[in-house]
Amino acid sequence: MLKRFSAVIISSIILTLGISLTSQTPEEQRDPHVYYMGISEVFIFTFWFSLIFYSAIGIPSSWVIDKGRQRFNVASCYKRYFRGKALYSLAGIIFGAIFYSTVGYIHFFLDIFLESIALCLIASILYFQILWIFERKFSKTQAKKRTNS
Repeated sequence: MLKRFSAVIISSIILTLGISLTSQTPEEQRDPHVYYMGISEVFIFTFWFSLIFYSAIGIPSSWVIDKGRQRFNVASCYKRYFRGKALYSLAGIIFGAIFYSTVGYIHFFLDIFLESIALCLIASILYFQILWIFERKFSKTQAKKRTNS
């Protein structure tokens, strides 16, 4: 469980850093007398939002996905990796569609729908990559401890 919480914190930091850097308006395109949030303000706001989202939805769904992956345990490391990436990607797409539908738009906007799906897809793949790195590191340290004992 510590691996999951660590993956949540690191993936939240990376995701919000990417969002805050890409959401900035260049100085020459800014209108006068309009307030634009700085990188640090966007980072803090989106960090807390993504941390709550990852913790409330990401950790439980990750636990369910990993329990399902254990049933279909494959010997090949590559097959396990790509199967896990496909399942986490599918979960990101589903949660992106659910997030869009719960926001409460009356009319369907394709660009906002695709943005919410893309953001949840990126977040789920990022979380999976970091969790995969932690699992690989954890399994290697456990193997070393077993050989040394």
